[in-house]
Amino acid sequence: MALILGVVLLLPCAYAIAQAVWVYQESRDRLVDTLQRTADLIALRQVEFFQETQGMLERLVATPELAAGGPQCGALLISELAQNAHYANFALTDGRGIVRCSSSSTLLGVDLSDRAYFRGLRDRKQFVVSEVLVRRDGRDRTLVATLPLVDETSEALRGSLSVSVDVGMLDARMRRVTLPENAVVILADRDGQLLSSNLRIEEEPESGLPTPDQISALIRAANAGLHTEGADQIARRYVVRSVSGTPINVLLGLPAPDDWSWLQRDLLQRILAPAVMLALAVAVIWFATDLLVNRHVAALVRTARRYARGQFDAEPQLAGAPSELEELGGALTGMARRIQEREAELTRSLAQKDVLLRETHHRVKNSLQIVTSLLNLRVRAVPPSAAREAMREAQIRIKA
Repeated sequence: MALILGVVLLLPCAYAIAQAVWVYQESRDRLVDTLQRTADLIALRQVEFFQETQGMLERLVATPELAAGGPQCGALLISELAQNAHYANFALTDGRGIVRCSSSSTLLGVDLSDRAYFRGLRDRKQFVVSEVLVRRDGRDRTLVATLPLVDETSEALRGSLSVSVDVGMLDARMRRVTLPENAVVILADRDGQLLSSNLRIEEEPESGLPTPDQISALIRAANAGLHTEGADQIARRYVVRSVSGTPINVLLGLPAPDDWSWLQRDLLQRILAPAVMLALAVAVIWFATDLLVNRHVAALVRTARRYARGQFDAEPQLAGAPSELEELGGALTGMARRIQEREAELTRSLAQKDVLLRETHHRVKNSLQIVTSLLNLRVRAVPPSAAREAMREAQIRIKA
């Protein structure tokens, strides 16, 4: 009965579990979709900024003052810098990477050829953005956006125009995006160096920012959707989006459902409730069956085994048993009594037959003794002859 009930309830239980898993999966997919859309939006904002920067550099390259070089070039770059506070410095180099014109006189003559971004510019001859650079005074970190100047005939690099980007500008664009509560957005280069974040570490020392090693692991994992826990003990699910054409990566993390979040509590309730109901129903049926049926059936089995051994005086203990089992127990007891009476009757009949058989044997012996005596009398009356010997032989055979 418990097995049948379990099989019957298994289908609705499986349906409830499947529905709970579907709801949980849908909620998780919605979280991932929100992460990806928001990360794409932030990355697009950064791409737009660097496209604007590239357009500005292309506009400057086309000006006669920049082509003329000398004081006119420096004045143009200083004027452009004054109009764009989010840029730190402009520098015009020749094909060897030597700064020939700059908005800062301290950079004139500086060799930039050893910089990784300049080597990449020389190889690809297209707009590039550098990795995170520390200014020579050691105070600020910047990115350098560089536009190559390519000779149209030989296609050789004849110089470059670069601008130092204030990281604060990236931070301001990032903060324009409305984020959910406890969300973390990070800008970092490919090496995991933190450029900016929506959390102020100096104001929130126990913020949810992951460690540099965790940032590097998230960037390497790309869109694997890793879960990382920050110093605020909140586990977040991260997605990574690279800013096209730059070494910058956008890392966006939203609080992931933990073991006791409403989502997983709902999931556990949806799965465990049917399972507990099924287990409870099976346990109740099992107990009731054992109390009302099984123990009485066991008593009948024990009584039947005693009957099989010839112990017909035993009676099954069926107090509180269902009427059907009591009727069956009464039938077994009645059968045992009838068998016992029949055996007693057969025993009496067998004893009577045994007495009759012994009496029959006794009378046969008496009859044979009479025959032997008659033959003995006849032998004495017959003279010795063949007939007398025959009668003696018959007498011997009768005795035998």
